[in-house]
Amino acid sequence: MVPALIGMFWGAPLIARELEAGTHRLVWNQSVTRRRWLLVKLLVVGVGSMTAAGVASLLLTWAASPVDAVADARFSTIVFGARNVAPFAYAAFAFVFSAVVGLLTRRTVPAMAMTVLAILVIQFAVPNLVRPHLMPPLTVDRAMTEDAINEARALGSITNGATVRGITVREAWVTGVSDLRTRDGRTLDSRTFNDCLSTPDDPAVPATGRFGAAARCLGDLDLHVEITYQPHRRYWPFQFLESGLYLLAAGLLTLLGLWRIQPRIT
Repeated sequence: MVPALIGMFWGAPLIARELEAGTHRLVWNQSVTRRRWLLVKLLVVGVGSMTAAGVASLLLTWAASPVDAVADARFSTIVFGARNVAPFAYAAFAFVFSAVVGLLTRRTVPAMAMTVLAILVIQFAVPNLVRPHLMPPLTVDRAMTEDAINEARALGSITNGATVRGITVREAWVTGVSDLRTRDGRTLDSRTFNDCLSTPDDPAVPATGRFGAAARCLGDLDLHVEITYQPHRRYWPFQFLESGLYLLAAGLLTLLGLWRIQPRIT
């Protein structure tokens, strides 16, 4: 939440409040150019926002290190975005984004509302839509034996597809799991899949595990899945790549603001 709060309270009012109050006219009639005035504001307050978010991130990284070592979820949406160097870039982007939105809307309250909404959406969209593709993922085929199926967290989906969810790979972030496939590579048809899900337990040989008879039925079909994943050894490259992406976006937004603030002849 720190980047969103920085954008809301530091970035959005930075220019919009000046425009609302009319105090920008005094500054723009001095020897300082509009571009220099805006650039200095963005740099000074932007560095402060990066410092605040960065210090909070480093303290949290240090305090939560024992928990993170046990949880081993360094690539998860919340953990990745709150540890090490990435929050520095998040704060820079949130601040510049909100300041430019304030410049374009010329109103403080709408700019604050738009900033919070946009930053929260971006912080959840990037981990799911962009982060998995920052580096080409590795792939592996895994046989779906009875034991492997019982290790999953869920079977099926709202579309009744032959899917298995919650498959893990040791020391890796799993970014995708294919549908259950037969030996010849075709997706298991939903009728066969659903028949296995509704298979009753055999009283003579009771099934064990999370999914019981369903896991045994699917395990007998010689199925497999294709798993795409990012190994944990790529954690730091991902931190720097995503930080660079946010800093690039902040730079482009700064150029937009410098272009927009120039006087125009009408």
